Amino acid sequence: MRPPFGPTQERDACGIGFVADSSGRASREIVDTLLEGLHNVRHRGATAADGKTGDGAGVLLPLPEESLGVAMVFLRDEAARAAIEDACRAEGLEPLEWREVPVDTGALGAGALASMPRIEQLLLRGGDETRAYRARRRAERTPGAYIVSLSFRTITYKALCAAEELARFYPDLRDPSLAMPFGIFHQRFSTNTEPSWERAQPFRLLCHNGEINAIQGNANWMRAREGNFGSEDDELLHPVVDETGSDSAMLDNALELLVRHGRDVRHALTMLVPEAWDGNPELDQELRDYYRYHSLLVEPWTGRPG
Repeated sequence: MRPPFGPTQERDACGIGFVADSSGRASREIVDTLLEGLHNVRHRGATAADGKTGDGAGVLLPLPEESLGVAMVFLRDEAARAAIEDACRAEGLEPLEWREVPVDTGALGAGALASMPRIEQLLLRGGDETRAYRARRRAERTPGAYIVSLSFRTITYKALCAAEELARFYPDLRDPSLAMPFGIFHQRFSTNTEPSWERAQPFRLLCHNGEINAIQGNANWMRAREGNFGSEDDELLHPVVDETGSDSAMLDNALELLVRHGRDVRHALTMLVPEAWDGNPELDQELRDYYRYHSLLVEPWTGRPG
C-alpha cells in the first residue's frame, strides 16, 4: 500500500521560510538569501486568471535596535493618516513624518493593480511594543487603512503579488545597503478566503502554513472573553479577532494579545497550538501538567497543514 502522503502525492500549501545568520551579524547576503528562498517557493501559490496576480507574498524583517518605529500602512482613505497619528499620540508615540514607499507596479497583475492601496510608512519615536500595539488598536477603530505592521522591532513588506515579484515591487528590498541578521518569508496559497492585499503574509508576529479547522469555535470563544481580560484597556482590545481576516490572521490576533500583555512568544504559541498531549504517555508528567493547566485558559487552535 502506498503511504497517504509522499513524493508522489504532494499537497498544495503555503510556502514559508526563515533565514538567519547564526552569529546574529547583519548582511546583504541574508537579504539576498531570503528573497531567493521566497522565489523558490513560488510553486506553493496560485495565480489568478490574469496570469500574473498571485495569492500574496511578503517578508518580515527586524528593525535596528534603538531605531525609530515604523508603521507600514495600506492606505485607502487619505483621512486615515490623521487618525493613525492621533492614535499614536494618544499612546505617547511621536509621529515624525510620512514616507511614500517606492513601488514598481509593473510587478503586479491586473487584479492586484485594480485593488492596490496607497502604501506609506509613518516614522515614529518614543515608544515600545506595548504602546505600538495599543496605538494600532486605536487606529483600527477608524476605517480607511490597514496597518500592515506598527512596531519598533519589526517591519513587514507584503503585496498581492507572486513570490518572485516582491523584490521588484518594493525597490527598498533591492537597496544594496539593506543588511539584516534574519528574516521570514511567506508565499500564500489561498484556500478558505479570497486573496487580498491585507490577507497576504507575514502578519505582525507570524506566518502560517495550513488551515485551522477549529477556527469558528476559536473566534467565538475569544469574542466571549471580551470584557473579561482583567485589564484597564479591555474595551480597546475589542474585537480581539478580526473575523474578516484569514484563519492565520485570526491566530496572529490571538497570539499578539498574549504576547503584548506579557507572555513570551514561545509560551503563547504552546498555549494556542499545543502538541497532542492528552493520552500521550511518552510525555513527561510535568509537560502534561503544563498543557493541562493552559487548556483551562484557552482552547487549542487545531488544524492541519495546508
